[in-house]
Amino acid sequence: MTFTPYPSLTPSITPFGGERTPSPAPSGCDVPAGWQQYVIQRGDTLFALARRWGITVDALASANCIDDRSNITAGLILYAPPGSNVTPFPTATGVAGSVATGNYTSFDCGNPGATITDPRPGAILRGTFAVYGSATHPDFQFYRLQVSGAGTGDDDFVTLNVYREQVSGGQLGTINTLAFTPGDYWIRLTVVDNTGNYPPQCTVKVRFAE
Repeated sequence: MTFTPYPSLTPSITPFGGERTPSPAPSGCDVPAGWQQYVIQRGDTLFALARRWGITVDALASANCIDDRSNITAGLILYAPPGSNVTPFPTATGVAGSVATGNYTSFDCGNPGATITDPRPGAILRGTFAVYGSATHPDFQFYRLQVSGAGTGDDDFVTLNVYREQVSGGQLGTINTLAFTPGDYWIRLTVVDNTGNYPPQCTVKVRFAE
């Protein structure tokens, strides 16, 4: 896996909040003829589905009348091009109800505009899982998800992805545990404003299993 470094950021003194809005629903839309129904699964992203079905994210979003491409809702119907495999992949979000024993915690997650709500501290995860929460700001520039297998200093984290659209109470992104050695990891969310400042970074400790 290749990680792209990003410039150093300056913490802001005062945390910022954000409003929660309902997730968009890809319904009430005139989709192209012949497209097949697909039930959105927990952990799906528009990017991953577009890649799976061999089309662009723009084409998939346009066909389903989706405006917020970073936030699709599990359980709703999405339409895929003719001939696409619309059988859901097996769930790979970890061991349901399993929590590791030990010192698993989270910190700086009290800001409703920059918080991870799932996974919870100590969750045992395997395969590809989704990270849920909120990343909003009045002067929003981007947010990023990072992972550390060591400490919680800035130099310990690697950036998995940077997202340019806000998310309020929805899916922030996905992480594939197969890219990491099994063990304990910190997941960190950073919401950055247009000046390069950011509120406290929500950080959660979990376990990646084989």
